[in-house]
Amino acid sequence: MPPGDKLQGKTAIVTGGSSGIGQGIVHYLTKAGVKVLIGDIQPSTEPIDGPIYQKCDAGSWSSQLALFRRAEKEFGRIDIVVPNAGFGDRGDFFDHKHENGDPVEPEFSCLKVTLIGQMYSVKLGMHFMRKQQPQGGVIVSTVSRSGYDCQSIPVYAVSKHGMIGLMRGLRNHTPTWNIRVNSIAPHVTDTAAVRSVSWLVPDLQRVGIPVSTVEETARAAAFLAANDSYNGCTISIMGSEYRELESGVERHKRDVMGNDPRFDMTEEQQQVMGKCIDNRLPHATH
Repeated sequence: MPPGDKLQGKTAIVTGGSSGIGQGIVHYLTKAGVKVLIGDIQPSTEPIDGPIYQKCDAGSWSSQLALFRRAEKEFGRIDIVVPNAGFGDRGDFFDHKHENGDPVEPEFSCLKVTLIGQMYSVKLGMHFMRKQQPQGGVIVSTVSRSGYDCQSIPVYAVSKHGMIGLMRGLRNHTPTWNIRVNSIAPHVTDTAAVRSVSWLVPDLQRVGIPVSTVEETARAAAFLAANDSYNGCTISIMGSEYRELESGVERHKRDVMGNDPRFDMTEEQQQVMGKCIDNRLPHATH
């Protein structure tokens, strides 16, 4: 069954939904019958009928809180949250030194939006999904293949590693509230921002490296939003090829982690670990 068949009548918030991958997700969800609220600094570059727009600075907690309150007021509930807002590494981590020989202080605005801003979206999503009736919903964050394997753009990679870590830290607990957390991990996607580097897409295509369309990327987000059996998963998109990544990580965890006692815990060890986790988590009810 196509993802859209299960999404009709749902509601969604998409941060960074006015351009690029976020805009593709907005278009795909809207065509599937989802009511969408876009949170972005600027209105959509390709407006379509249906979605509501609210100006939102994704790096600001108060701005995002206002966005979620708007969605609750407009829709009555929030079924889908797509933390997507973000931008790339400015490259200043490689800057060596000033003329006086002092190292250049790195500027981490990428982390403020691409990591912390997306974490704001996840926390707000969980809050509103927990208090609505019936309880629950799904969060699908835009990460990147750079979050799994990256040879450059280090600060951007940190933000994407961070969002993957957040998903892993939440996925065993959010089902308590009927909330699923997932991610999409696009490779290079053909957007206006990517096209601003004029040679990039043509050269990649010339040498046979796949470049995804925004629709191919959006399809993966819609799939994770629509399919209840997916929680704590990441779908990689490279061209038109899709691959779930977390199951592969799990298969090789013993090779990576070695003799970790958590892999084969006794009943007593499970009780102690469970007690540690319970003491760190907020109470399951609201």
